[in-house]
Amino acid sequence: MISIETETLITLPQAARRIPTHPHPATVHRWAMSGKLEWVWIGGRRYRSLEAIKRMFARDNGSVDSPPVSASFAERRRQIAEADREADELGLV
Repeated sequence: MISIETETLITLPQAARRIPTHPHPATVHRWAMSGKLEWVWIGGRRYRSLEAIKRMFARDNGSVDSPPVSASFAERRRQIAEADREADELGLV
C-alpha cells in the first residue's frame, strides 16, 4: 500500500516516463485498474509512487519479500464467487 508520507508520488505520465521501457500511459493506467500497480486518490487525482512501481516489478520478477497487491474488483468478485461455490459444496451455507 502506498504511504503518502514516505513514498515519492508521481502522476500517470510521470510514471510512464520513469519506467525504463517507457510504456504508453494507457498501459500504466491498465496496470493500476487491474490491481497490479498500487495507486492512491489525492484531490480527485490518481497518483502512483516510484516505490509502488518497484514493488510491482519485484513481484513480477518473483521476489519473495514483496507483499501482494490487493485484488482488482473483478478478481475479488471471482474469488468471492469461488468461495461461495466451495461453501455450498461443503454444506456450509
